Amino acid sequence: MRLGVDIVSVGRVGALYARFADKFARRILSETELAVFAGLGCRERRVEFLSGRFCAKEAIYKAMNRDAAGAAVTWRRLSVGAGPGPVALDGRPLASMTVSLSHERDFVVAVALHVDDLA
Repeated sequence: MRLGVDIVSVGRVGALYARFADKFARRILSETELAVFAGLGCRERRVEFLSGRFCAKEAIYKAMNRDAAGAAVTWRRLSVGAGPGPVALDGRPLASMTVSLSHERDFVVAVALHVDDLA
């Protein structure tokens, strides 16, 4: 079992988004997440979404930086769904990983738990 934790400043992500716009989003979001992102209307909601996904993926990487085959787990290979828990790697559900996000004004915190196969 491995645990990953991360905290992100929403203001810092907002500054990156202001500087790099959608290029920043394309760098960290999976295709599935980009579709959700495209449907978000206001800049504030987009920055909140980016902050959450960035934070979650950093926590996941700390808990599991390699896949079962030993390849590096990158931001775009990961998809973080809505609500507690759902994580996908390369579009397939990752049952061994769960993530929890919390947003509070200027910060987002994420906790990721990776449970190895105990069989």
